[in-house]
Amino acid sequence: MRGVDLDVQPGEMLALLGPSGCGKTTTLRMVAGLIEPSGGDVLIGGASVLGLPAHRRNLGMLFQSYGLFPHLTVARNVAFGLEMRRIRKSEAATRVTEALKLVRLDAFADRMPAQLSGGQQQRVALARALVYRPRVLLLDEPFGALDRKLREEMQVELRLLVRRLGLTTLMVTHDQEEALTLADRLAVMERGVLMQVGTGTEVYDRPASRFVADFMGVANMLEGRIAGCAEGIALLDLPGGLRLAATHPPIATGSQAAIAIRPEALSLLPSAEASPTTIPGTVEQAIFKGQGLDVWVGTPVGRLLARLDRAALAEPPAPGTPCALRYTPARAILLPGPPESP
Repeated sequence: MRGVDLDVQPGEMLALLGPSGCGKTTTLRMVAGLIEPSGGDVLIGGASVLGLPAHRRNLGMLFQSYGLFPHLTVARNVAFGLEMRRIRKSEAATRVTEALKLVRLDAFADRMPAQLSGGQQQRVALARALVYRPRVLLLDEPFGALDRKLREEMQVELRLLVRRLGLTTLMVTHDQEEALTLADRLAVMERGVLMQVGTGTEVYDRPASRFVADFMGVANMLEGRIAGCAEGIALLDLPGGLRLAATHPPIATGSQAAIAIRPEALSLLPSAEASPTTIPGTVEQAIFKGQGLDVWVGTPVGRLLARLDRAALAEPPAPGTPCALRYTPARAILLPGPPESP
């Protein structure tokens, strides 16, 4: 970990996002009190919690593993932590009822975990995290064990619940779509370093580096040199004699840079005249993706991906068909500097 400095606002959900081993879970565990940082501080509500054990930080924690006791009912599972804290039985019963109502499981209080679906078990684990009335909710890959449909349903439920409670939340995930769905802001990490912090729109549309551009979704990355800049438009010379445009403040002519173009920013044309916003090519393959169609196109600057709306196509383009890819400069992301070291 190197210089990780994060500030989560009251009522905000912030997602720590990055590949495996980047340090996001270590950061979360330092906040939780499960790892002692070698330097710096952890503040909650403006006060340092260094030296406080995890059970005294008043944090709710939800992990990928539900960790439910199979021999206890739903209500007893939720109440277990309160019993360990010696909360009076009457108050504990009230809190358990409130927590189960929040996750819409109050009718399941007497069920055993084995009688519940995976989504219901995860909601019990969430109720157990909320029953403490925590200052901060910590989520570590909370929906990783669920299938896609159930995971998406739980994401919507959690977002609505956290908003309604105004609960400050720090979440760890490697799933870009989950982070964009749930979080108010994203903190993208790589090798223990914060690469960019911002809203989902900022991080996705204006990535600070090639790593962030690529990690936040498939990006067609085109490397070249700046040919010139005028009126907010930069021109990039690429191999094969191509010259492409992107909007950007002035950047020195001759310097290395790349244009990243999201697949959904590309449209497919039968052919087009040469211009700074068109790339000639040949269809290599078209892959059915439900409402969308992924079209791979061979071009002078390599294989590029266009993600198209099937409703806008009369029929999928056949392999070997000549075509052109077109985009608008405003949707091209200019990234100054040479390629990043692996």
